[in-house]
Amino acid sequence: MTGVFAELGFDPRLTDSGDGRQNALRACPFRDLARAQPEVVCSVHLGLLRGTLAQLGALPATAQLLPFVEPELCLARLRFGSAG
Repeated sequence: MTGVFAELGFDPRLTDSGDGRQNALRACPFRDLARAQPEVVCSVHLGLLRGTLAQLGALPATAQLLPFVEPELCLARLRFGSAG
């Protein structure tokens, strides 16, 4: 997943986060459009995240995209184990 986002220009940094992993997406190539239309652009990126994980056969219990947790940073969060 990190490789796919890197190829698209997101400058991802993968870290463990206790119950899962998260990718800090530091350079969204669509940042200006995402600021104007986050419900559209960020939904597409979440779909890309989930689709990539499905293709890799790595299905976490949850996959979230947290847009603009900082002005220049979004987080892709994956939790493994039970969803409940």
